[in-house]
Amino acid sequence: MNVISDQPVPVEAPRAKETGFSFVIVDLNIATFAGDGPIVNASLMHRQLPSAGSWIETVVSDRSIPYRLSGLARETQYELAVVLTRPGVSGRGAMGPSVTITTPPPGKLSTAVVSY
Repeated sequence: MNVISDQPVPVEAPRAKETGFSFVIVDLNIATFAGDGPIVNASLMHRQLPSAGSWIETVVSDRSIPYRLSGLARETQYELAVVLTRPGVSGRGAMGPSVTITTPPPGKLSTAVVSY
């Protein structure tokens, strides 16, 4: 008997909880996903806008708490998305919905300058 498993894909975009001039604190927002689990890995993908450059992948080890993505440029837009992985062959799912955040100028914090 062959069992075909669907790759997991987040249903909702990640949520920016707070942004600083060089970081964003992100809730992966992966409680609900399409496809099959269990989820064994979650990767936060990000890229600088407006260029549609390559995505940078960060594996998030503790998916239960917000993740701090550092090393960002100030006053810059970034696109964020999540990729989920389940066990087994071809277990890596497609990228989920994305969110756009903008880092503020130095000295100014934001609770979330985001676009969905």
